[in-house]
Amino acid sequence: MKRTFLPYIILAMALMVSSCGSKKALTTTTTTSPTSPTVSTAGTSNIDYMRSVADNAVYSNDIVAKIKFSVKTSDRDVSLDGQLHMRKNDVIRLQLAPLGLFEVARIEFTQDQVLFMDRVHKEYIQGSYSDLAFLQRNGIDFYTLQALFWNQLFLPGVTKIGEEELARFEVDGGKVSLQRDKMKFDWTTSTEKATRGRITQACATYTDSRNGASTLSWNYDAFKAMGSKFFPTKHHVEVRAQTDGRVKVTVMDLRLDKLSNDSDWETRTKVSSKYKRMDAESVLRKIFGGE
Repeated sequence: MKRTFLPYIILAMALMVSSCGSKKALTTTTTTSPTSPTVSTAGTSNIDYMRSVADNAVYSNDIVAKIKFSVKTSDRDVSLDGQLHMRKNDVIRLQLAPLGLFEVARIEFTQDQVLFMDRVHKEYIQGSYSDLAFLQRNGIDFYTLQALFWNQLFLPGVTKIGEEELARFEVDGGKVSLQRDKMKFDWTTSTEKATRGRITQACATYTDSRNGASTLSWNYDAFKAMGSKFFPTKHHVEVRAQTDGRVKVTVMDLRLDKLSNDSDWETRTKVSSKYKRMDAESVLRKIFGGE
């Protein structure tokens, strides 16, 4: 049977995260701030605004929702229903099912490893961020992904953004930015009084002298109340990656419904011995080879 779900979902995730991270040397996770920042310390007014951006983060430790998930590439369009489970600083899990009837794929990011499961063909990919080449090459870690899914700021190499870290961002009106060598991070935030500091878009651009610029844009919309804060229920992600003069575009849409802070769920997936472990790179080759 021809593979339908998992390879294209992995491709979307691979392209997505490879455009939002920088080189491994710049993004190795640590609990301290990077030395010699390339961004100048912001003034008092900028710090005040950055506090308002950080203050928009939801307080809940758990976010659970029904989802509609779609991935579009130049030759493929996959749409699935499913569920999203997230626990702060612990796990991000997407369970995907056509019409919500039976689970066909599962994606699970934890602090130390990544799991992709194909329940139809009983195959899976599992490993640390350094084990999976398409993540390791770009220095992606859990905290970068968490910030994008949770509609929050991130600072490469830092697991938690405090007062000192907020001073590293530049502010120009509602535009917040951070420059790191070949990586440029930009956040668009609301300057309206009622929604001041709310992130509506996160953008990461990697500029290479040979291939040009590759860009990730993660857009947030349809915010709904979650406790005293608001959380986006529409996530629209576009990746434009340039290689050898060609541009590959991948689009991912994630729509959330029935948001809750339910904490009664297992945070780790146990893989059955009936499943066959696959190599991530070979799965990606099958995509491009049309197998």
